[in-house]
Amino acid sequence: MRDYELTYIIKPDVDATNVHAIIERISGFITAEGGSVTKLDQWGVRRLSYPINKYREGHYVFILTKLEADAVTKIEGRLRLQEDLLRYLVVKAEETGRPAPVAVNAAPDAAVVPAAVESTEAVAAVEAVPAVEGDVVPSVE
Repeated sequence: MRDYELTYIIKPDVDATNVHAIIERISGFITAEGGSVTKLDQWGVRRLSYPINKYREGHYVFILTKLEADAVTKIEGRLRLQEDLLRYLVVKAEETGRPAPVAVNAAPDAAVVPAAVESTEAVAAVEAVPAVEGDVVPSVE
């Protein structure tokens, strides 16, 4: 079983009791296919980026779920038939590995030091090139 994120938008003219019923129905689709709802988050009514079927707002709902790969297509087929949904999106959840903390006062890495030395050597080499008559030299003031 893999982790998937399901985000969908319910039409704004649906009242609160029906919104709750739609959320329960879609959660039921997931459990009927052998999956489990890990997290359910209602974002409320939000403005859409662009009009969808003449709607400018919608009820946003986010579900983090565990599903088998073949169950995703079955759930998408059922979501496609829901008349109260404006849009839905099912994506495989990224594994959230946190990077190791970096100490602020740590000694610089050996890989970083040569790059810094090379850059200062490059600047010194450019400054050492003699100017040719007719060159435009910017003034720093």
